[in-house]
Amino acid sequence: MEICTAAALTALLSDKQQCANLKELELRGREINSLPAEIANLSSLEKLRLSGTEVIELPKELGQLTKLTKLELDMSGTKRLPAEIGNLVCLDTLSIDYPAMTTLPTQITALPNLKRLDFTSCENDALPEQIWQITSLEKLNLSSTCDEIETLSADIGNLINLKQLILNGCCLQELPIEIGKLASLETLDLSDNVCLNQLPTEIGDLSQLKELNLYCCELEVLPKEIGKLTNLLKLDLSYSLLTELPDEIENLTALQSLGLRDLQLTNIPKSLAHFA
Repeated sequence: MEICTAAALTALLSDKQQCANLKELELRGREINSLPAEIANLSSLEKLRLSGTEVIELPKELGQLTKLTKLELDMSGTKRLPAEIGNLVCLDTLSIDYPAMTTLPTQITALPNLKRLDFTSCENDALPEQIWQITSLEKLNLSSTCDEIETLSADIGNLINLKQLILNGCCLQELPIEIGKLASLETLDLSDNVCLNQLPTEIGDLSQLKELNLYCCELEVLPKEIGKLTNLLKLDLSYSLLTELPDEIENLTALQSLGLRDLQLTNIPKSLAHFA
C-alpha cells in the first residue's frame, strides 16, 4: 500500500482490521512529516518504506513491529533511529539512501538477522562507527559516499560474515589492510573510485573472492598477491592506469571474465591472451 498524505495515514492507522493484515507500506512525499505512535498497530507489517518524506525522527513504537524484515529510508529526512530498533529481531535489510544521520543506535549491532545494510549517497564527512560492529552483515553497500571519506575504518575487519562489499562511486584513496580479514567475501566492487591508485597486499587474503571490480580506478600497479585469488571468476581492470600485469595473475585459473578495456598494457600473459 502506498500513502502520500498525513490524512490517509491517520485513516489507515484507525482501521484495526486493515492494520492487522497489512504487510507492506510505503509512505511517500513531503506532506508526511511524522509517524504517529499508532504505527504500532501494524502488527503484521513486514516491509516499511519512507520515500521523500520529512520524517525527522522515527517513533519508539517502531520497535513493536516485530515481524518487520525490511526498513527502507529513501531521502526521507530521518536524522535519528530509535533505540527500540533493537527489538526488530526479524529485520534482515536496512536501506538508507541519502542518509541525514551521522550515527546509528548501538542496539542495531545486536540485531541477529540483519544481513544487508545499504548506506548510500552519504553526504556526511564520516560514516557511523556502528556500521563496523554489525557482525551479522553479509552485504554492505556504501556506494557514492562523500568525497571527504578517503578511507574506511580499520574496524571493517570485524565483518567476518560479509560476502558482498559495494564501494562503487566513492573517492577512496586507499583501503585499510584489515580488509584482508574478510575471509567470507565473494564480491568486492571498487568501480569508479577515481582516487584509488593502489591496493593493499592483504587483498590476496580474500581467498573466497569471486568478483573484483576495479573499473575506472586510478590503479598504476596490481599487487602480485592478486595471484592468490584462485577462486576469482571475474576481474575488471578496464580504464585504469595499469601498463603491466604481474606474472602471478596466471594463477587465476578459474577466471571466466577479464576486463582490459582501454589499457596500455606492454605485456599480456599467454594464458590470458584470449581475454584481450
